[in-house]
Amino acid sequence: MALVAHGHFLRVLAARWLGLGPEEGRLLKLDTGTYSRLGYEHAEPVLLTWNAPIS
Repeated sequence: MALVAHGHFLRVLAARWLGLGPEEGRLLKLDTGTYSRLGYEHAEPVLLTWNAPIS
């Protein structure tokens, strides 16, 4: 699935994915024109890629 959205929403989504509160999304820097991937490692939700430039 691909999701294109406002950075504030995407940071909250990533925080919730990691089991954090929505307010913790403020700790995740997210630039424009980048991509991120959420996934699992050993059955735990993780950030596979975060804030990677599109090249």
